[in-house]
Amino acid sequence: FNNMKENKNYFAVVVDEYGGNNGIITIHDLLELLVGDMDDKEDAVVVEIEHLEDDNWRILGIAPLEDVEEILEIDIEAEDCDTFGGYILTLLGEIPNDGAVFDIETDDLFVHVESVQGHTIQSAIVTKKQILDEEDNDD
Repeated sequence: FNNMKENKNYFAVVVDEYGGNNGIITIHDLLELLVGDMDDKEDAVVVEIEHLEDDNWRILGIAPLEDVEEILEIDIEAEDCDTFGGYILTLLGEIPNDGAVFDIETDDLFVHVESVQGHTIQSAIVTKKQILDEEDNDD
């Protein structure tokens, strides 16, 4: 800690007895060891999937696809995606420009992408389509 403080280094590489890299530690890590957890803005809880009303949700691009499937009670066919944003980019087939706003429709969802930053999906308003009963189709 003193070495980091004197040299104004805010992080250090931790080396084991054989000279191998064992990790990285920051001054913040050391201070938390001394005084306990410090409340950070970065530690704030982020709601990745927020139910708005009826069949509408605000979903952040970082939301895990498994969570989206579970909460919306749908099955999403996506092989190479782990996040909702990745899924939307796959459907779009291109990388959107920052500030882009667009809509995508799937068999189960209407998706209105409301925010793109750093060429990634930040958030979208998602509406789950109503599944009609077979009886309704016969009328």
